[in-house]
Amino acid sequence: MIDIRNDIYIAFSGKADVRFLKMLKPGFRHCFALVRGAGTWLLVDPMLHKMDVTFGDVSSDFDLPGWMRARGYRVLRAPRLSPPRRMAMPSPFTCVEAMKRLIGLHDWRVLTPWQLYRRLISITHFKGDFHGKFQQ
Repeated sequence: MIDIRNDIYIAFSGKADVRFLKMLKPGFRHCFALVRGAGTWLLVDPMLHKMDVTFGDVSSDFDLPGWMRARGYRVLRAPRLSPPRRMAMPSPFTCVEAMKRLIGLHDWRVLTPWQLYRRLISITHFKGDFHGKFQQ
């Protein structure tokens, strides 16, 4: 079952601070979450060396997804899925795996940010507004 009435957005970036990430599709080398909470935004940014979870300095009324789009990120509103109550397939901890767990997506075929982006579009049937250029 899909619940599209949520406040989780997945942002995709072309930045690659680590050399081996440059082999991924340009514009889709990293992903992180923007979560609208009670009165503010929460940023969930899984990185290779740590998981960065911070509160934004803006109110929840601010259009943070639109602001990110204007700065070159692709941002999709993510559904909050209700997966079966069984263990997800074991997988290396990556930004994609963190986003999949956050929204409840159990799909072992989704390994890269590009694959996650395509999967989210297929789930939500959202073709999206593509604002700005990718950050390289």
